[in-house]
Amino acid sequence: MWFSEKDRGQADAINKGFSMASGDIFAWLNSDDTYEENALNEVARAFRKHEFNWCFGDCRNISEDDREIRRFITRYKLFESSRYSYKRLLSKDFISQPAVFFTREVYEKVGPLDIRCKYSMDYDYWLRIGSKYNPYYINKFLANFRWQAESKNSTNYKRAAYETYLTAKKHATTQYKYAIFRHYLHYKTLNIVYRFL
Repeated sequence: MWFSEKDRGQADAINKGFSMASGDIFAWLNSDDTYEENALNEVARAFRKHEFNWCFGDCRNISEDDREIRRFITRYKLFESSRYSYKRLLSKDFISQPAVFFTREVYEKVGPLDIRCKYSMDYDYWLRIGSKYNPYYINKFLANFRWQAESKNSTNYKRAAYETYLTAKKHATTQYKYAIFRHYLHYKTLNIVYRFL
């Protein structure tokens, strides 16, 4: 099914899709990103075996002409993903949105994406889910994130990084003060690194 109508932004459009979904496992894929050939089979296999509430896998960065790029970012995220903890997730956003899947039950309990988030609606959602459920990590490439010069996050990387930091701060309790300090340092570092990407 496909339809087009006015909405209140990306998160609102995704929520509309979820409200019509009939399956047991939810995900969303932006128009320029792609799944790996066997990604959905891998997720289904993992669900049958582990009955996860949510899961995430690995994700490559690709160019507009499908070349793999920015491998150092991929390696960094692989390192962080294999050491997942909620505290670590609060300190940096290392989960790639195209490689995340969660159950209908999780969506019904956690609720829809926050339409107030312009850049960090996915990160906000991982933190909301992660505060209730531990994810299952699939140590395989499930998706590809496409970098485009004119994409929302590429052209507004400072705003995106700052909103992500504020999102972490919003979800952190006093026990996670150090994680939020680390996220602030991470945000400052990103502002420098992204100038050269």
